[in-house]
Amino acid sequence: MDDTLTGASPALEPIVAVGTPAGDPAPARPRVPGRWHRSLRSPWIPVIALTLAAGVGYGWNLVHFGVNYYYAAAANTMAHSWTSFWFGGYDPTGTVTVDKLPGGLWLQALSIRLFGLSTPSLVAPMVIAGALCVPAVFVAARRLAGYRVALAAAAILAVTPATGVMSRGNTQDVFCVLLLILATGAATTAIRAGTWRPLILAAVYVGLAFQFKMLEAWVVLPGLGLAYLLAAPGSAGRRLGRLTAGLAVVVVVSLSWMTAVSLSPAADRPYVDGSHHNSVFEQVFIYNGTERFTNDPAYGLGSDLPYHPTASQVALYHELFDSPATSSGSDPGWTRLFLHGIGRDAGWLLPTALVMLGAGIWLRRRQPRTDLIRAGLIAWGSWLVIYTVALSSGRILLSYYTGMLVAPIAVITAVGLRMLWRRLTRRDTQPGRRAALIGAIAAIAGVECLVAYDAPGWLPAAAALGGLTAVITLTAAAKPRPDGWTAGRWHRIPVVIATLGLLAGPAVSTAHFVAASGGEWDSPQAAHGTYAQQLRQMVDTKGLTGLSVSSVYGSVYMPETNQSTWHSFVVGREFFDAVPPGRSVLVFTGAEASAWLLTGAPSIRVIGGYTGYAPAPSLATVRSWITSGSVQWAIVPASGEIRANDPRVLLIKDLCSPQFQYGSLTGLAPIIYRCDRLRT
Repeated sequence: MDDTLTGASPALEPIVAVGTPAGDPAPARPRVPGRWHRSLRSPWIPVIALTLAAGVGYGWNLVHFGVNYYYAAAANTMAHSWTSFWFGGYDPTGTVTVDKLPGGLWLQALSIRLFGLSTPSLVAPMVIAGALCVPAVFVAARRLAGYRVALAAAAILAVTPATGVMSRGNTQDVFCVLLLILATGAATTAIRAGTWRPLILAAVYVGLAFQFKMLEAWVVLPGLGLAYLLAAPGSAGRRLGRLTAGLAVVVVVSLSWMTAVSLSPAADRPYVDGSHHNSVFEQVFIYNGTERFTNDPAYGLGSDLPYHPTASQVALYHELFDSPATSSGSDPGWTRLFLHGIGRDAGWLLPTALVMLGAGIWLRRRQPRTDLIRAGLIAWGSWLVIYTVALSSGRILLSYYTGMLVAPIAVITAVGLRMLWRRLTRRDTQPGRRAALIGAIAAIAGVECLVAYDAPGWLPAAAALGGLTAVITLTAAAKPRPDGWTAGRWHRIPVVIATLGLLAGPAVSTAHFVAASGGEWDSPQAAHGTYAQQLRQMVDTKGLTGLSVSSVYGSVYMPETNQSTWHSFVVGREFFDAVPPGRSVLVFTGAEASAWLLTGAPSIRVIGGYTGYAPAPSLATVRSWITSGSVQWAIVPASGEIRANDPRVLLIKDLCSPQFQYGSLTGLAPIIYRCDRLRT
C-alpha cells in the first residue's frame, strides 16, 4: 500500500517458494475466514467508525444550534416556491434574490420542504456533509500515499475543531470543502493514471463547489494545474491539452447556472442582490469578489451608494462593527491562525503542515518527474498556502472560515509524519540526526501547547500531556530496524500511541466545543463563552423582551430556534397579524427582514437587498407602492443608523406615520411606520 513513500518496488519483493521439500509433511491448510470475519477485518472499519463518531459529534445537541437568520430566511422562502428555489429568491414577493449563489441553500430548502422549518432541518445537511469529509479525505490521501497515511489524515480532519465548527451552522462552506477534497483526490488519480475521466471528474467537482462558495472554489486550481503539468504522464503538449480541456469543464460547470439566469428576462425574475445592474456576474465577481478586498466594508460595497452617510454615522458604525461580539474577532497578522481563541479552530497543526510542506517538496526534489508524493504536496500545499495568507490578512475572520484549512493540513501533516518516522527508523540514520528528528516531534508538540496555553479549563494540560506522551513514545521506539516500517505489528503500537498523543489537544478542544453547544461563529474555549451565550446575556442586560435582526450589518445568530420560538424573538409581531389582503410590508434591507420572514409575516418586500445597497426597488417604485395604498407597514432604520440617509428611507419617513420603535442589541432601533394613511 505504501510503496510510494518507501520507494520499494513490487518487482523487488522476495519470492516466496510454494510447496514443501520431499518427505516433509504437508502443512495444515489455513482456515479461510468466513464472510463475517472478513468484514470485521476490513480496512474500512476504522474509517466508518471515525465517520460515525464525527457525525454524532457534529450533530450533538442539534436542536440547540444557532442559525444565521439571513440564510435561514432565504432557504425558507425557497422552500415554498419553485421559482424562488431556482432563482434564489429572498422574499416571497420576488423583489430581490439572496446575495450569494443559491447552491448551498437548495439543499436546505429541500430539507425544509420535507421536514418543516426548524433548526435541525436547516443544519442537518451541513452535519452530514461534515461527516462525509472524513471518508472523502481518506480516499484522497490513500490514492496519494497509502492506507496508513490516509487513516492518519482522516483522524486529523475528524478531531480538528474547525471541521466541527463549519458543520454546526447553516452556512455553505462545508459543502465547498467536501467537493474540493473530492476534486483533489480525483486529480491525484488523474496524475497517477494519466487518463481523461478522473481529470474531468475533478473539474466537475470544482465547478460544483463554485455553486456553493463562488470564487473561493477556484483557489485550488493553481495547485491542481501545476501538479498535473509537472507530474502527469505523457508529453508536455498532451498534458497541457488535457489540462486545458479540464479548465474548460470547470468554467462551463461553474458558470452554467449564472448563464441560465442571465438569459432569463429581467421582468420574470427577482433583482440580483449585490449588483448595480441586475447582473449575477456582477454579484459573483465584483460584490463577492474584487470588492471584498478593495473597499471598506463599512456599508456593504462602499461605492456608488444611493445615499451619503454622515461622519457621525460612519464613526458609530465602525465602533460597533470593529468590535464584534463573536469570539472569533481577531486582528490580522501572521500569528492570527494559531494563537488565542481563533487558533484553537485549525491552528493545532497549521505551522507543522507548512513546515512539512516545504521540507517534503525539498526531500522529493530528486525523484522522477512523475513522483506522486511531490505532486500531491504541491496540490494540497497550494490550497493551504493561499488560504493561510488570505485568512491571516483579511479584515474579518469568522471561525467557520478556518474550516477551509483543515483538509490540506490533515493530508500534508500525515504525509510529513510518515516521512519523519521513516527517517527515524532508518539503519543509516546517525544519532545526531535522529536526535534532531526527535526534536522536530517535540517542536510539533510544543506548537500545540502554544495553541492551548491561554485556554480555560484543563485543555492546556491535556495538550501538554499528549505531546509529552508522543515524544517519549517515539524516542523509545526510534531505533534502527533491519526492515524499517515492516518490523511487525507490535512495532506499530508506538506510532499509534504517539499519533493519539499529538491529537489529544485538538480532540479535547472539539469535545469541549461540542459539549458547550458551540456553533459556526464560535471558537473553542472562548474566554467569554459561545456567541449564543453572549447574545442571551446581552438580551438580559438590556432588558429586551424580544429580538430583531441587527440593524447595522448582517444577521443575528440565535440558539434553540424553531417555527414557534422564532415568534418570541421578534418585538412588534402583532403589527403583522392583521395586514389586509393585497397589502404589503416594506422592510429596509434583507438583514432586517430575515426575522420577519422566519415568523411567516405576509407579503414582505425587501428594499435595498441584504445591505441596503441594491438599487431595487427604485425610489419611483417605492413611491408608487405607497401612494397606491398597497403598503400597510414599513420598517426603516432610525436616524442614527448608517443607511438612514437612503432616499427610499427618507421618502417613507416623509409619507408615512411612525408607530413603534423596538429595541435591538446594537442600540440602533428600527422604526415601524404606518403607510395606509398618508401624511397630508
